[in-house]
Amino acid sequence: MRFRVTTAENKYQEMTQGPLGKAITKMAVPAVIGNIVAIIYNLTDTFYVGLLGTADSAASGVVMPLMVMVQSCGLLLGMGAANLLSVELGRKNIKRGQELVMTAFYSTLVFGLLIMVIGLYFRTPLAWILGSTRTIEPLAVQYMFPLLCSAPFYAASFVLNPTLRFQGLANDSAIGIVIGAILNIGLEPIFIFTFHLGMLGAGIATAVCQTISFLILLILYIKK
Repeated sequence: MRFRVTTAENKYQEMTQGPLGKAITKMAVPAVIGNIVAIIYNLTDTFYVGLLGTADSAASGVVMPLMVMVQSCGLLLGMGAANLLSVELGRKNIKRGQELVMTAFYSTLVFGLLIMVIGLYFRTPLAWILGSTRTIEPLAVQYMFPLLCSAPFYAASFVLNPTLRFQGLANDSAIGIVIGAILNIGLEPIFIFTFHLGMLGAGIATAVCQTISFLILLILYIKK
């Protein structure tokens, strides 16, 4: 317990009384790297799915707005909670900060579960609403299924990521995203081509990597 208190006190001193330029650099660089890796994450999907054919690429594009909605759900609560958390930590009101983060975390899980349940039940109509055609509808539904199953974890990772970063743990916040992206690069071709699962394999690989990223961020948050 003393080690934890000492570490927290050192982090407080660093964030509130340390050199401003050093603090900005230390926080910004991992955040930029994390954003770049997130872009690579999306490009990986686009690249491998594009190798399957034009219809598969179109199906991926149909599902993309749904994933953006899940991501936005997490960012809506995550960024708000992270900003309030940093204020409360500056006041040394740790309990209040914990309450804010847990409220955002569990709320995001609930919203993610709602999106998952509704999306799984109405997969075909949802594909049509998002712009599907008869040709690409089966591919879009296949790709959508595993991604919807991981929606609660994917959304919640966008709460854990900024709350870690706004506590001064920018390196830790980037670790989960980087590991998930690296795994995605390796798993996508295995599920798509080695296991011959096509679009379903692309969705499974992405969903698995998103869940792993969430678990890594959750472990880091609990520990630190």
